[in-house]
Amino acid sequence: MNKIMAEELWRGIAVFFITLFFMSILITGRLIPASFFSLIGIPLIVVVLHFIVKIYIRRNEVYKPKKWSLKVLIRILAAICLFEIIIAFMSFTTYGKISTSFIVWFAIWFILLLISIILYLLRKNK
Repeated sequence: MNKIMAEELWRGIAVFFITLFFMSILITGRLIPASFFSLIGIPLIVVVLHFIVKIYIRRNEVYKPKKWSLKVLIRILAAICLFEIIIAFMSFTTYGKISTSFIVWFAIWFILLLISIILYLLRKNK
């Protein structure tokens, strides 16, 4: 393990506990349902995404300045959309009811996910 990965791993531990703190606030405020996934799984997903993005950025800093390509931004958008869709399904399975706002937000995130996949496939062919 090189120096960059070790630093980001330690930073990831701090990100985990900060995310865990915010998730506990959201759970106690009843904004998201309490489950093992929402308490431990979501902070772990955030840590992994943070770790991957930071390693990508820091490794490229050594050789060239940071450039956010369209492909990287599309991947990040797709990850955020998938995350929101998972949260929507969690709230549906916990509460068992579908509201109008649930349908609207689910449709928005699903459309954004489809757009990001289409843009990625179009960009991949170039």
